[in-house]
Amino acid sequence: MCFSSIGVRAQPSIKDDQIEDIKNQVRKLDLICDLEDAINEACDCSFFFWSRAMVPHYFKDIFENPDQAQKLQYMFGAFRDVVPLFATTFTPEDFVTAYKKEIDTALHDNILKPLCDAIEVRPARVCSFALISVCT
Repeated sequence: MCFSSIGVRAQPSIKDDQIEDIKNQVRKLDLICDLEDAINEACDCSFFFWSRAMVPHYFKDIFENPDQAQKLQYMFGAFRDVVPLFATTFTPEDFVTAYKKEIDTALHDNILKPLCDAIEVRPARVCSFALISVCT
């Protein structure tokens, strides 16, 4: 139905200052929509694949500074960022398995094994001192 044909002029329903507010809000929404992509790009740790030689040293440092152990969860999250790189290979499962084995070996050799050795030695030493003091 056309109002101009009956002599009634249509009034704009949105005022100019409201249009500017809407444009500002749309710009903010656009920034928020792009924020996820920007955060994903900034937090991508897939470069760790090319820095695998530092992993054993990092684990040794964690073992020597146990107060930093809470950071391990973030490092393992960074290791997971490498996995999508393997999707472009012919046999991604083989690459993932080899990468996982490499990380597991570094973890075992630099944290778990030294930790188990330290736990085994301490009780044996304490028990031997206890036996010596009882026997004398």
